[in-house]
Amino acid sequence: MKKKLIYLLLSLVCLGSCERPSVPGEQEDAVFFFKGVIGGNLVEISAGDHSYFMRTSFSEDTLNIRSFTGELGNRECVGKDQCPGQLQISIRERKVENGLHPSVDECLKVQSYFFRGPPEYLFTSYKATFSSRSTPIGINHLWDFGDGSIPSTLLNPVHYYVNEADSIVNPSLVVSSGGGCSSVISFPINFTSGCKVDFNVSYNSAIGRLTWTFIPGVGRTELWDFGNGYMIEGPNNLPPTDSVFTSCLESTDAFGCISYKCKNVVLDTQKVDCVSNFDVSTEIVVTEDVRDYSEVTVNWNNQSGKKYSSTKFQQPENSSFRIISVEDYITDQNNNSTKRITVQFDVRLFGDSESDYLDVVTEKSIFAIAYP
Repeated sequence: MKKKLIYLLLSLVCLGSCERPSVPGEQEDAVFFFKGVIGGNLVEISAGDHSYFMRTSFSEDTLNIRSFTGELGNRECVGKDQCPGQLQISIRERKVENGLHPSVDECLKVQSYFFRGPPEYLFTSYKATFSSRSTPIGINHLWDFGDGSIPSTLLNPVHYYVNEADSIVNPSLVVSSGGGCSSVISFPINFTSGCKVDFNVSYNSAIGRLTWTFIPGVGRTELWDFGNGYMIEGPNNLPPTDSVFTSCLESTDAFGCISYKCKNVVLDTQKVDCVSNFDVSTEIVVTEDVRDYSEVTVNWNNQSGKKYSSTKFQQPENSSFRIISVEDYITDQNNNSTKRITVQFDVRLFGDSESDYLDVVTEKSIFAIAYP
C-alpha cells in the first residue's frame, strides 16, 4: 500500500494568520486545502491547524506582468524556497493592453489554463538605464518609455524594451512639484546604432555667452535645434535668450548613423523652479522570454525541502488546469483583496531532470489569490 501523507484537516481556516478571526458566517465554508495524489502518495493539506496556513501574494516582473500566487505551507517557513511540504500555485494575468492591467475578474475566470513552459528559448531585448539629471533634488518624476508600457515614477528606472519595433524609441521625462512647476525633456534612442552623441553647455552670465562642448567626429554632420528645427549652427540658428530653453543635437556620421541628445538649458536660475534632464545608457541583452500571459505554475517542496516545478520541462499532453469557481474573500495578511478559487489539475512536476518527476492529480482543491 502506498504511503499516505496526511496533514491535519481542520474546519477552522485562516488566511494570513491563524489567530485572525473569520468573517461571521463564513468560517465553515472558507476551508483552504489540497487533497490529491503526489508521486503516487495521497497528500491532504489544510490550513488552520497552527502549522499550515494559506499565504497570498502578487508580484510584477520587469515587463509589468502580474502574477497572483497562493501558497499552502507551514507557517514557520512559508515564503522560503526550501520549506518542506509546501504547495504553491501562481497564475499570470491576461495581456496588458496599452499599459493597463486587466481586472482580476478578467484574469481569474472559470475556464481551463495552460501551464507555463520551460525557458527553453531566449530572446533579444533592449535594456535602458535612465539617470535623472533634473533639479531640484526630490522633485516628482514621471517617465514615459515610449513603448506603451506603464510609466514609472522612480528616480532612475531600468526599462526593458521587448519588441523589435522598440529598437528606436522616444522616451520622455516630466518633472513637477506641488508648487506648480513642470518641465519635460525627450529625445530619440536607437539601440541598434553604433554611434552616440552628447554635449555640455556652459553659460557665462557676465558676458551673456553660451558655450557648447562636444566631441565632433570625423566626417560627421551636426545639426542643432533651438526650437526652430534642426539646422547648421549660424546666424539663422541662434539660441534663444529665454531663462530656460531646449537644445537638441542631431549627429550623422560618415556611415549615415544618426544619434540625438537634448537638454534643457538654464540661463537664469532665479526664474526657473525645476528643470528636467536625463542621461541614458543602453545595451542589447538576451533574457528568458517572460512575455506569455494567463499561464499557471505549480511548485511543490517534498518533506526534505526539495523543490519540484511544472516549468522545468514540457508537460505531458494530458496535463490540465481548470478553475471551477471564483469567489470574493476577505483581505489577506497585507490587507490586499483576495479571491477564493476552486481548482482541479493534473500536472507533472520536475526535480533535477526530466526523468526526476512527480505526477500530481487533484479533483478539487481550494486556494486563495491576492490582488491589488
